[in-house]
Amino acid sequence: MGHKERTVGPAASTRQRPSSEKDLPLNSNPQNTETPNDVPPSVNATPEEVRDFITRLLIDRRGLPQDHVRRAVAKWTVGSGRELRSYTPSMYLDIFGREDGWIIYREVKLCIYYEQNKSSGRFDNCEFWRFSSWKSSGLG
Repeated sequence: MGHKERTVGPAASTRQRPSSEKDLPLNSNPQNTETPNDVPPSVNATPEEVRDFITRLLIDRRGLPQDHVRRAVAKWTVGSGRELRSYTPSMYLDIFGREDGWIIYREVKLCIYYEQNKSSGRFDNCEFWRFSSWKSSGLG
């Protein structure tokens, strides 16, 4: 009769776009940079460099759509590379929201962990470590 279809979850949030979406910061071509995708920015990196890094992670590693990434990454406004490395999971959740915050925190911390341990020869790259840890957890 008078039933309205109600959408919940990710589909609901993608329908509502902020009116100022065109003004959200995003590197025009994040894949074409000289910095490898799995190398976190330095502690002195600017907020723009941090956003570029997170953008590459979410697009290249997670395969997320650019419009979704653009909205999520725009929430990083003033933090430097130092904050990227030192923020707790709760800070990531406060900045990016529960779902995006957890994914961003996880991907960033994996790449930082790889960077700190690559000299040991244990990892060929961040992607390999992420995949092997997933496989060894019994999920793969």
